[in-house]
Amino acid sequence: MKLLLLIFSILLFLGCSKDDRKIKYRVVSQSSSDIVYSMKGGSPKFETVSGDWSKTFQSQSGNPLYLSATKTSPFGALTIQISVDGNVVFSQSTEEMHTPITIDATVP
Repeated sequence: MKLLLLIFSILLFLGCSKDDRKIKYRVVSQSSSDIVYSMKGGSPKFETVSGDWSKTFQSQSGNPLYLSATKTSPFGALTIQISVDGNVVFSQSTEEMHTPITIDATVP
């Protein structure tokens, strides 16, 4: 019985620690923007960028996804996207300055 419990615990641990989905956060913009994002439910990170930006990481199904951006100069539209395994699954766009757009979701 103890051996069975040990094997089950090891399999559960290995299953929980496996990062099996490729996540890509992307900001498409001709403008400057302020970006806030988090990976795997971690602390929010902040970046100010000019033009396009992306961040790629591995995560499990069910983990939180968060990407937000605010256009800070008047040129063009701002689009944020989250791709899972190469497919865009979440997207938001705006042409408004100083109006944040946000994707707050979980890994499918």
